[in-house]
Amino acid sequence: MLRLDERGRRATVVRADEHPRGLHSESQGDTQALPDGHLLIGWGSNPVVSEFDEAGRLLLDLRFGGEGADSYRAFRFEWHGRPPELPAVALADDRVYVSWNGATDVARWQLVAGPTPAATTPLASVARAGFETSIPVDTDQPWIRVRALSARGTVLGTSRALEVDPS
Repeated sequence: MLRLDERGRRATVVRADEHPRGLHSESQGDTQALPDGHLLIGWGSNPVVSEFDEAGRLLLDLRFGGEGADSYRAFRFEWHGRPPELPAVALADDRVYVSWNGATDVARWQLVAGPTPAATTPLASVARAGFETSIPVDTDQPWIRVRALSARGTVLGTSRALEVDPS
């Protein structure tokens, strides 16, 4: 990182982070200053992205691609996974199992039940528990669905309807 004094026509190095393996790139590359004071460096002609903390310690050293791979730029931004498919559900032993591979904003799962797949009302709500969450099903209604809820309670997605065995 350089501090430029345009009037005095001087550049002063204020920060220099070096890759611990002495990595140097012949072309391309970039640096992104992150809000927490870290730097993200894309090594251009080398298929490597590194993150350094304020003290210059290497926190991330990501390698990608095969022979001939390079990257013009590398960026780190907050990412929200919003899969195009519906949450996956399965019903077994009076429990519904739900997951939504790639969805990053699910905080809770809400079980809804009703007389038809389209006419359901909330029955239970549980906190998301890892990749797959299990919810007990205790209803006399013939149809259930599961809704993915954000931390604010917004419905992010709804599963396909499952017919509950009334026996």
